[in-house]
Amino acid sequence: MRRVLVLMLLLTVAFIGCSEKANENSAKEENLPPPEVMALVYPKAQNVTANELSYTGRWQIVYEVDAPYPPMKLLEFLRSHMRDRGYFPDKMGEKGYWSWVEHLDTSKEEETYVRQYMAPWSTLSGDEVALVSLQYTRLGTAEFGDTLRCYVIFR
Repeated sequence: MRRVLVLMLLLTVAFIGCSEKANENSAKEENLPPPEVMALVYPKAQNVTANELSYTGRWQIVYEVDAPYPPMKLLEFLRSHMRDRGYFPDKMGEKGYWSWVEHLDTSKEEETYVRQYMAPWSTLSGDEVALVSLQYTRLGTAEFGDTLRCYVIFR
């Protein structure tokens, strides 16, 4: 009788442990970005991260690409994938399109400059769906490197 009770206790503990592990795994799966978000990760990307923004169902993906300026292959990749989903770049700025700008990043302690391209993407009805930001950085008087950080924020 004692052995039966010990066996039942062990089975109960094992069952509870397996249930908790299954719940952890399903929670991790629920926090994975949708395939349409991950489709915007460039094939040669490194250091890829995807973060859900405050449990809103909105996502940010960030990755690095070794791409000399201007990163034409990456830009074409992003444009084709966004257009395949029915999204179009908003026309902004004096010239009617987004262009590269350079600025001092005052949030850094070291003198850091950023060469940045930003473009919001919308549906034909005008609903903004994503913001794409590409950034090269340099310190002080150094030259800009070939490492590009890509940020895509889905709204």
